[in-house]
Amino acid sequence: MEERGPVPARHDVIVGIDDATDPVDALRAAEWIAASFGGRLVVVAVDPRSGSRRRGRTPAARRLEVALARAFAGSPLVPVETRQRRGSRAAVLLAESAQAAMLVVGARPGRALGRVTAACVVRARCPVLVVHGGRPRTRRRVVVGSAAGSADTALRLGAMIAAWAGAELVAVRAFDRPAGPSWTAGLVPSVPEVVAALPDRTAAVADLAARLLMLEHDVPDRLRAAVRDGPVPGVLLGAADHADLLVVGSTARSTWVAGALGSVTLQVAARAACPVLVVPPPDTVDRVDDAPWSALGTNGSAAGPLGTRA
Repeated sequence: MEERGPVPARHDVIVGIDDATDPVDALRAAEWIAASFGGRLVVVAVDPRSGSRRRGRTPAARRLEVALARAFAGSPLVPVETRQRRGSRAAVLLAESAQAAMLVVGARPGRALGRVTAACVVRARCPVLVVHGGRPRTRRRVVVGSAAGSADTALRLGAMIAAWAGAELVAVRAFDRPAGPSWTAGLVPSVPEVVAALPDRTAAVADLAARLLMLEHDVPDRLRAAVRDGPVPGVLLGAADHADLLVVGSTARSTWVAGALGSVTLQVAARAACPVLVVPPPDTVDRVDDAPWSALGTNGSAAGPLGTRA
């Protein structure tokens, strides 16, 4: 591997491993992300037991060694640093990732997120990638959930990743069709009444298209907007069935957003058929327009689907 100078902390991709999930897929996805902008992979194994340090190799150290061997076979594509920590797994991962580019955590497919993963998704100050076990997908499609009135942080980051991977970018918005007026049986409504009852899908599509057109750099060759009827979780989960990556973000911090993050984001992150990248509010994430993300897509060659290795 080519020798390089010290890698800044904000170029780190942190991945936490434990004995609750198989870490191989999370490690390979983290390696893929780190390789996309020339970052460093930092693998953190946490021993939750307190007390004095015992002599010899700890269970965390053994898990770390086995996981790296299985994931990379001694040949990682990026610089790898390993760290062993004691304490609460969630607290350790949140602290280690406070200045990082991304935190990657594993999840069991089709099951509710564990307490550690859920805490990281809700409280991390950097984007969090939730990786479910299974074979890497090869659809070459990145889907971004775009809510009305939300910031474009998730959209910009999704576009950068899609450009790097040579994937199609699809911006999806859920449109909950409002209940129509109850007209008296046998009476024909007037034209204005019918028009007023129609959902404003045209404005939603135009807004999404405008957001895509405002992307300034690292724009993928293929992009489109889609407005689909239904509640947010169902629409996003349906879109994830045909994607390599689902990117979701939240708006500015508020009581409503806190509730939505608990009910929608965690549900989608737990049940999606593909990895889910959760982007925190823009007042928390200030690294999307700065390095390392600004270097995404400048490699000049498609990296392939998320989690695949050359």
